[in-house]
Amino acid sequence: MQDDPPKNPRQQKAFRRLNVASPSASFHEVLVVARSRNLEAICKNFIERLAKTNPYDALLCNLMFVSGLQLSEALAFKPHDSIRHDGLHISKGTMDGRTRFIPNAKSPHLAQRQRLVYECWLRQTTNSTQRNLFLEGLSIERRACRFQRVLAFHRQLSGLSITDHHLRIAYARMMFEDCMGYSHPTKGSYSLASTEEHCLLVKASIQLVMRAMGH
Repeated sequence: MQDDPPKNPRQQKAFRRLNVASPSASFHEVLVVARSRNLEAICKNFIERLAKTNPYDALLCNLMFVSGLQLSEALAFKPHDSIRHDGLHISKGTMDGRTRFIPNAKSPHLAQRQRLVYECWLRQTTNSTQRNLFLEGLSIERRACRFQRVLAFHRQLSGLSITDHHLRIAYARMMFEDCMGYSHPTKGSYSLASTEEHCLLVKASIQLVMRAMGH
C-alpha cells in the first residue's frame, strides 16, 4: 500500500526515526548536513496521512512546510492580507511583532507547491462551506494546543515523529537548495577560486533562509 513504510530496512529506519537537528542546532548544521535531506519526503508522507482525517490540520502543516511559518504565524494566517505576487508578507503572530517577507521559490517544483497551498488557503477563507467555524471561535492558544494534540495522535498512529519544527526545518532545507540552485552537492574537484565562490554562495544562501525564517 502507498501508506506502508518502505521495505528497505535503511529507508524504513529513516522513515520512522528522524535524524534531524534539534531546535537548538545552528542553521548552518541544519541546512548543510546531508542527514536532513530525507525530511522532505517524510513530511510529505505525514501530511498526506493527516489529510485523510484532519484536512484543516494538514493544510496548516502544508503552509508551514512550504513557507517555514511558525505555528503562531500559521494559526493567525490571513491569506488575503499576506499572499502577494512575490511571496508572503507576514505581520500577525511573529515573535518580534515585525512584518517579515517569505519569497516565492525559484525552482518550478517548489514554486508550484507553494502556489497550490496558497490557493487552498484562499479557497478555505472565501468558501463558507470549507471554513471551520468551530476553530474560528477558539483563541490562538487553544487552537495551538488542539493542533499539537492532533499531531501527537498522528505521530503515534503513523510512527513518523513529525512536529511543526520539523516542517520548518524541511522548508529551510528546501529553500537553501533553491537559493543554491541544486539539490545535491556537485561531485568533482574544485579550484581555489571556485571553492571560495561556493563558500560565499553558501553563506549568502544561509542568510537568505535565516531572514525568511524570521531569525
